[in-house]
Amino acid sequence: MILTLRTLLSWLDDTATLAESEEIGKLVEANPSVLELVGRIYEVMHSDRCEETIDDDLVSSYLDNQLDPAACATFETLCLESDALLASVTDTHRILSFIGKRVKGPPESKPRMYQLGPP
Repeated sequence: MILTLRTLLSWLDDTATLAESEEIGKLVEANPSVLELVGRIYEVMHSDRCEETIDDDLVSSYLDNQLDPAACATFETLCLESDALLASVTDTHRILSFIGKRVKGPPESKPRMYQLGPP
């Protein structure tokens, strides 16, 4: 398996299969620069950052694996050079990973929301 930013994000967001997760985990543990990147991803996800102009279509094409290999490599390089772009791709991947999943919350949340009434 080739470790790309996209496969790393699927591992971080728990959307990779169990076999893929195990393989990616071994690759991450074996490579200090990838461990550093994982730390940087968590850092940019939880920091206030100035937003720069980001092409959402390019981000979605990357995440959908619709870019040709040369464009994909260029895009990943840009992500590694820009905290804002890395955060945007990470946030978008994380949001998309929640689609179709049931989110668990406190049991009292649902009745409280219904008590709010119509908008």
